[in-house]
Amino acid sequence: MNYIEWCVKKPNKLAGRTHEEWLQEYTRWVFGPFPYHRKGTPLFAHGNFNARTGCRKEVNLKDGPDSSVTIFKNDPIILDVMNANFIISDVDRLGNIIQNDMDIISALDFEDQMHSEGKVEFKNINDISFTDLSTCVEDVRTLPFQFLVSKYNPYLGEWDVPMPPGTQKGAMSSQLLLFKIPEEGEYFLKFEARSFSDFESCGIYQIIVVDRNITPGQHSNQKYNFKDRYADLKGRVLSVTNGNVVSLDK
Repeated sequence: MNYIEWCVKKPNKLAGRTHEEWLQEYTRWVFGPFPYHRKGTPLFAHGNFNARTGCRKEVNLKDGPDSSVTIFKNDPIILDVMNANFIISDVDRLGNIIQNDMDIISALDFEDQMHSEGKVEFKNINDISFTDLSTCVEDVRTLPFQFLVSKYNPYLGEWDVPMPPGTQKGAMSSQLLLFKIPEEGEYFLKFEARSFSDFESCGIYQIIVVDRNITPGQHSNQKYNFKDRYADLKGRVLSVTNGNVVSLDK
């Protein structure tokens, strides 16, 4: 299966939106009151916001709750591999207060230079090995725009500089992958990139794809020099569809 054909490259659109428009939607979602996935909505995938918590794990673990995600066929998948975000009144890496749009752009220019190229891999549960999707990752940036930061957002305190609630003007820069899965099944999506002080944005998602019209209760039918960022998951990831332990070694 050529999964690269499931990626959406510039200037093509996913579900009628460009890469820049999806990055704006991601910004609104990630700073909104409920930054979690709900079936039937676009899947915004990302790493952990707090560097100390390691890789984000959206998988079904033997010793914990089922935290994998379920989507419908062809639902938009927006993967933010690595990003930077600045708003008016932020402080840039040099300690300067950001006062206008040009300051935002300059801060993002500097930040982007510090990011490694993102690596993304994808497989069906029955595939022997992952497919490299890294060539589909696009560098995307929004222009400064206004968005609402919810006071109920649980992640606000986990940013390097906590994001103040209320209406803010800012911009987002991202290594972004737009993707869709046109076939039912069980899949794994993993990614990583590095930045300042060896900060890593990384994660692994177990994605269950079902038909939108399925009846409730009915069952749906290049080598990198990675550090082993998923060693703690080996032998602990269960298939949602059959309950068997899934190997992530390949």
